[in-house]
Amino acid sequence: MSEDPLRFGAGVNFYPYALGNPMTFVDPDGMDVTITIGNRVYSPSGNSISGTITVTSDQTSITFSGYTLENSHPGDDGSQLPVPGGTYPASVRTDHTPNRIELKNVPGFNHIQIHNGSYPGNFKGCFGAGTGSSPDFLAGTKDAMNQINGIIHADGTGRITVIVNSIQNKPHSGNTQPATCPPPKRPMACSGSGGGGW
Repeated sequence: MSEDPLRFGAGVNFYPYALGNPMTFVDPDGMDVTITIGNRVYSPSGNSISGTITVTSDQTSITFSGYTLENSHPGDDGSQLPVPGGTYPASVRTDHTPNRIELKNVPGFNHIQIHNGSYPGNFKGCFGAGTGSSPDFLAGTKDAMNQINGIIHADGTGRITVIVNSIQNKPHSGNTQPATCPPPKRPMACSGSGGGGW
């Protein structure tokens, strides 16, 4: 048993390769793709949570660094709290283009994914990944997802761990309404514990 060689670079959990529990889970070959979502902060409007994303693999030197966006009022009716910090196993969903990454065992949610989308309303609890960001907006989302999927493909193991760091600030007071935005071109599949995606 050994600590993650990234140490604090992967967060405060030195055992993310074993889902934070090296006595139960092992990764003897060290071949996981690790996706870290960090620096999560509420936007000044209170409509979104922005952050950073890094994707690495022990099998390829290709990496990705970009930005994330979440709806600060997730769930089917906008009444849930955002995804809690934690370490989650994940898999690739091939039923969308570009492919999505689906997190498993997220408390209070089903089908939490990392996918493309530019506005808070594109996410009902999921994470958007992009190459650029501004308040309540994410740019280059298809490019980001293509790069992330390229790393997963180059890694070749199919083992993915997503480390979600906790939100660093509190929502700005006075804004309690769910975000509004132009409707997405097609529905985004994220769902709260109360029902299916849209």
